[in-house]
Amino acid sequence: MKNIIVKNGLRSIAIIMGIQVVAYLIFGLPEGIDFDRDELLGYGGIMLCLVFVFLGIREYHIKQGKSSFMKYLGIGSAISAFPSIAFGIYSIIYYKWLYPDFLDNYGAYQLEKMKASLSVQEFEAAQTQFQADMAMWDSVGMQFAIMFITVFVIGLIISILSASYFQFKTSRS
Repeated sequence: MKNIIVKNGLRSIAIIMGIQVVAYLIFGLPEGIDFDRDELLGYGGIMLCLVFVFLGIREYHIKQGKSSFMKYLGIGSAISAFPSIAFGIYSIIYYKWLYPDFLDNYGAYQLEKMKASLSVQEFEAAQTQFQADMAMWDSVGMQFAIMFITVFVIGLIISILSASYFQFKTSRS
């Protein structure tokens, strides 16, 4: 089981980091509308790397046969921890060293989008909240935590769905 977790966890890291590195090399740092593209690439990378959660649970199911929902969930969660930690570390490196102006540029971009779509009163309220939220991102610990949680929660959902699938599949076989 440990081998399945490590193998699929490392594969998921390779996918999520590979997509980020390739996007960085092709597109460079985002500017303006590129923030939307990079957000799509980020979530796409998360979803693609977490395919290994399903594949890891499937591999365990094939090798071990029928198992409990909690066992499958544990395997999926353990695999999810790998890209979650990697993406948390990557976000710190990205925000602190690769693109130290990211928060300022992204904040200005988001405020312009809000300004264009909200009334003056709504914008003022949204701007205050947004600036408070952006201040939170200036902490290395929060950067790591938010990105870790983002990837891990998606991985947990995939783990639950995969564990349910293999429980249902086992009970119908």
